[in-house]
Amino acid sequence: MIAWSICWIVLFFIFALNVAMEIVNGTKEIRFWFCVALFLILVLIPIFTIGSYKQSVSFYDEYIAFAERAQNFTDAQEYTEVGRAINYTRKLNFYKDGFNKYGIFAPYYEKIRNLNYIPFQNYDMSEYNF
Repeated sequence: MIAWSICWIVLFFIFALNVAMEIVNGTKEIRFWFCVALFLILVLIPIFTIGSYKQSVSFYDEYIAFAERAQNFTDAQEYTEVGRAINYTRKLNFYKDGFNKYGIFAPYYEKIRNLNYIPFQNYDMSEYNF
């Protein structure tokens, strides 16, 4: 989020400089389309950043709720819910890989990075790492 904010500020200043050049020097077609493209990027960055943040918060809350429920599962309940646990494990590994590969920094970075696999008695969720 901090990196996107810095990028957004830099792009905003470039956009403002180009708009000022448009006002002072008159319109040049390439500069006009550059301003339009920068404006679209300036609008899209916060939209995608906020969407990604909400998605990570939602995943964290759902994961914690399911992990707490899974502690009291019987063998039959574990068998019926193992598919859902595998999906959560896959998504958790996706987040962790993204954090490690791309150095993504988000407010929930530490919380998601420190999550353990869902504790099932009959299934080892750490084996479902794909």
